[in-house]
Amino acid sequence: MAYARAAGRAFLGWILNQPPYRAFHDWLGRGDALAASRAALDAGDRKGAAEALPDAVVDELWVHGSPEECRAHIARYLHPGVTAVELHITPTPELDAAPGALPEVLAALRTGPGRN
Repeated sequence: MAYARAAGRAFLGWILNQPPYRAFHDWLGRGDALAASRAALDAGDRKGAAEALPDAVVDELWVHGSPEECRAHIARYLHPGVTAVELHITPTPELDAAPGALPEVLAALRTGPGRN
């Protein structure tokens, strides 16, 4: 989990502080939770912005865990009217060591009809 949270923080610390995402997450009610991260990025501290993200925010937004946990997290995005979910797969030490395992990992994440 530590590796996943670190990877999530590195990405989320930047993206959550971009104007459209700031506005969106304010609308979602996360403004207070993101205040320290925003202050750090506004001061020019990108690393500090990432480090200031609470674990709860990273865990809500960064899909990580066992295949079952990831499938459940992904399934939360599937609502009426949602026709596609795009996933950004971040390399992990396990995938770096065995890059041929990626198709198996992706198959394990598959949700819905047709899941093998």
